[in-house]
Amino acid sequence: MSGFETLLSAVRARREAGVRRVGRLFGPARLAVAAAWARESDRPLLFLTAHDRDLLTGAADLEVLLAALGATRPVLRLPGPAVNPYAGVAPHAEVLALRATALSALTAPGDPPLVLASAAGALCRTAGPDRLREAAIHIRQGTDAAPAGVAAQLTAAGYRYEDPVSGPGDFARRGGIVDFFPVDREHPVRIEFGFEGIESIREFEVDTQRAGDHLARPEAVSVPPSWEWIGAELDEGPHPAFRLPGSPGFDSGLDAYLEGVEVILEEPDRFWDAAEAETARVVETRLAAREFRARAAAPPEALLTPIEALRQRLERPPPTGAVELRELEAAGPAAAGSEDLPARP
Repeated sequence: MSGFETLLSAVRARREAGVRRVGRLFGPARLAVAAAWARESDRPLLFLTAHDRDLLTGAADLEVLLAALGATRPVLRLPGPAVNPYAGVAPHAEVLALRATALSALTAPGDPPLVLASAAGALCRTAGPDRLREAAIHIRQGTDAAPAGVAAQLTAAGYRYEDPVSGPGDFARRGGIVDFFPVDREHPVRIEFGFEGIESIREFEVDTQRAGDHLARPEAVSVPPSWEWIGAELDEGPHPAFRLPGSPGFDSGLDAYLEGVEVILEEPDRFWDAAEAETARVVETRLAAREFRARAAAPPEALLTPIEALRQRLERPPPTGAVELRELEAAGPAAAGSEDLPARP
């Protein structure tokens, strides 16, 4: 039996038994367990790790591991905003796109995703699942639609006008053609309209702005919003902390997205330490804010989910709570619902 087959068998047994903690995992073995868990599950999977810096390499490693296991599911990232919320600067557009894509995928129909989230990403208050679902755009060839209507939908979903389209989150309109770059696709999409609505949908190259035979020509495309704060201004706008505290748009927590989602918590002690550090950082930046406008913005408790609330949600028994992956030992020698897994695929 190969290393992966041994790992699959071990993970399958522990998953079916509802094991709460898995210990004695070293280095890449934790990601291997996550990939094997995803292979055995038909539900969305959320993998919580401590820091944003772990997400990029972790996602790349998981894609390789999933391919080795013959599993196909999108691997997405949910980072923190990575800005001072009281400096009047919006998070980078790429970060906004990553977050919106990951959150939308957790509740959308289709291939269940494997989402990697940092502590900072998990703490951020955000739009509720219903708002993101309502902001998603569904386009099908042959339907009765107009360029102006599609452009208005893209604007409402956070897409910005940029002609020509050059990056995720851009869109442009020229007569009976609308180009847009969905945040969850590798190539932009061009819609051509005729007298009876949408005549064609096809991908095109950014560099040449031309379609090619090697690119997809889908009959339909679903477009997630390009950012999660639906209804807030994007162009040159400040961080949504400057919206009224508690206003609709960023008053939900990650827990609102966990219905039907399996959760793996990597190294819980490191994760909760990182969560404490992120909360302290936001509180300190609010205290250090000197301008009245910054001091009058949303307080930290309106921007971040309380740590104890998130902890209580994750400490429920599986499958609604989180399975903890621990490096040295499984929460003590006699921890109930705990097992060691010497996984070395």
